[in-house]
Amino acid sequence: MDQFEHCGAIELLIVLDSATNNLAGGISSFTSLATQIGLGWEDQETSFYYAWDDISSAWATEDAELLGKGLGLLVSQIVKFESKSSVEVSPTG
Repeated sequence: MDQFEHCGAIELLIVLDSATNNLAGGISSFTSLATQIGLGWEDQETSFYYAWDDISSAWATEDAELLGKGLGLLVSQIVKFESKSSVEVSPTG
């Protein structure tokens, strides 16, 4: 739970909640996603395409860690969230 709080996941959930519960946040998120898709259409070098590659690779190989990485990148870029710090994640248990 400490890692969850330290990496800013709670703040991400708050931003995501705000983006899905009010019109301005929803429009902003949709515009961000459309911009990423449009600007990266030719070379596929925007965060949307990087996230899509991770998600599709993870889905094919059932790699939960890569799936989480791809979904985290996708969601954070759509709602324009940046964690205030980075954290070294180590397995527990």
